[in-house]
Formats: sequence, structure tokens, C-alpha cells
Amino acid sequence: MFVKVALVCILAACPFVCEGARYGCYANPTSAIPGCSCTSQWVATDYVYKTVVTCQGTVGAASDFKDNLRKLDGYKVDDFIITAYPNTRLPEEPFTDKTEIKRIIIQNSPKLEGFGPKGGKGFFANLGKSLKSLVVANNPAIRDDEWATIATSLANGGTADDEGGTGKAAGDVVLNNLVIQKQTLFDDLDAFTALTTLEILVLRGNGFTSFKYDLSAFTNLQVLDLSETPALKKFELSAALPANLKTIFLSGGSIETITTASWTFLVVADFIDLSKNANLDCNCDNLPTGFVSEENEKKFLGATCGKPDAAKAKAFGSFCVQTDYFMSMAADGKPQMSRLYS
Repeated sequence: MFVKVALVCILAACPFVCEGARYGCYANPTSAIPGCSCTSQWVATDYVYKTVVTCQGTVGAASDFKDNLRKLDGYKVDDFIITAYPNTRLPEEPFTDKTEIKRIIIQNSPKLEGFGPKGGKGFFANLGKSLKSLVVANNPAIRDDEWATIATSLANGGTADDEGGTGKAAGDVVLNNLVIQKQTLFDDLDAFTALTTLEILVLRGNGFTSFKYDLSAFTNLQVLDLSETPALKKFELSAALPANLKTIFLSGGSIETITTASWTFLVVADFIDLSKNANLDCNCDNLPTGFVSEENEKKFLGATCGKPDAAKAKAFGSFCVQTDYFMSMAADGKPQMSRLYS
């Protein structure tokens, strides 16, 4: 029986060892999938055994790449990485419903414009039930209208133009970690509102100049990261934070203004990193009633004030604490300490 299984695997020229050792790479994976390599080994830094397929440069035309990736039918991959992709569009539906991939990284591909042919099922079709993490980084030519197709492609069935799709229900999608980094043209969070399973959303170094969104659709979101976005000057929330969102990173931007309403929404989180925003407006009049407290001051890590002039270079909150202290002087000229953290 063992010999028969081995023969089937060799004849199929599959890149991984067959059933029973699904994470093992075939002896010569580069000949099975041109332009790709495979490693299957213990990763000491992650304390885990991983199968990683890496494809770069010489994968051929999109149609050839699709045909070759079909050889992953029936196999599990931890990380699937595409670097320096040579075509403008990724192939449509290159994976079967028997392929399982946990994480896809698409990076450093200046020619790439889209995640599959327009109107098709998309590159991520059939991966909705296995793909937990997606990273798209430093692919500057990706078009604005492509981002919304990620959710549709994962949930299909249907086509990217098909309203609601005709395939898997949205509940079948398991994507919980999305990283969009160094995509300077990307500035539309609404493209991802259909991805309600997201728990971690990282949008670092993208094109946002103003962030004004209602986050209530992201019911499972726990972490939002908008760090290292130098063009971001205004952060405004138009509704309360989702109940699970407790950690927000806003460091390394150019944030000047956070509205009074936004401060009110933000204080329900556990941790907000506002460090390295050199022009942050710490005018106490912008803060909600009862905002100045020792607890709130601890939440807003590393923030220093850029204005008003009296607050420059002071730790965020401390200026308003001091102002509140002096404003609370009683008629006899002695400070009312009970109002220091009112």
C-alpha cells in the first residue's frame, strides 16, 4: 500500500510529500512550480514547524503561474510568499477548494496592479476557510478599486462584480489579520468593511491624510495600527469604538487634531500610542468634561504636545492637569486637590 501511494505522488509531480506528511516538501520543488521554492522545517524563532512556499520573479505569465499553482491541490501551506511578481495582475482562482494556506504575503512587486482579472473570482478564491492572515506591502501600483475585491474573492462563489456573491457565506471567511503597508495610494478603510472577522488591522505607512471613519462594522477588531503614516494629520471617529477594540497605534504621524467626540470614544480603549506626533494639539478646551485623570493620562503613551505654545514639549495630559490644578484654587488661594484629577 505504501508503494502505491508513493508512485501516485511521483507520477503527479506534486511539490509536497503526499497524504500523511502534508507539510513535507517534494525533493525538487523548483521543477514542480517554476520560480518557486519550498522549505519545510522547524522555525526556532517562532517555535513551530512551518511549510513555506516562496515565489519570486521567474514565475512566468499569469496563466502559467495559475496552472503551476494548481499543483498545490490537496496540500497545506503555512506561508505563501510572492515577491517581485512580474505581471500586472495575479491569476484568477489558482487554488482549488482542497488547498489550505494560512498566510499570504504579497510584497515588493512594483508592476502589480490587481488581485486577478477584472470581474473574475479573484486570486483568493477558495481560500476563505483557511486564510487567516494577509500581508500586502510595498506594491505601489495596486489600483484603488482592487482592495474591496479581497473580501469578495475570499467569500466566493460569485464574481467580484456579483452583489453579495453566489458562493460561500460571509461567515465562512476566517481572515483575522490584515496588514496593508507602504501602499502610498491606499486611503480607504471602507474597502474592508465586509471583512467582519478581522481582529488585527495594520495600516502602516499608507496614504491617509485624514482618518474619519465609523469602525462599528469591525465587530471583532481588537487592534488598529495606523503608525508611521507621515501624511496623517487628522484622526476623527464618527461613532463609538467596537466593544473589542482596546489597542490603537497612532504613532509616527503628523496628527494635529483629534476632535472632542473622538477623545470621548478613545478613552474606552486600554492603550493608545500617540507618540511621535510633533504637532499634536493639547488644548484643554478640546478635551471632554472629566477627561483629565491619572488613568487617562497613562493610556495615551508617549504623546507630547505641539500646541498651544504653553504646552509645547510637555507630556500629553500633564499640561491640562496643571491647568485644572490652578483653575481649581479656592477662594482662600489654596488648591482644591480633589479637583486635580476630576
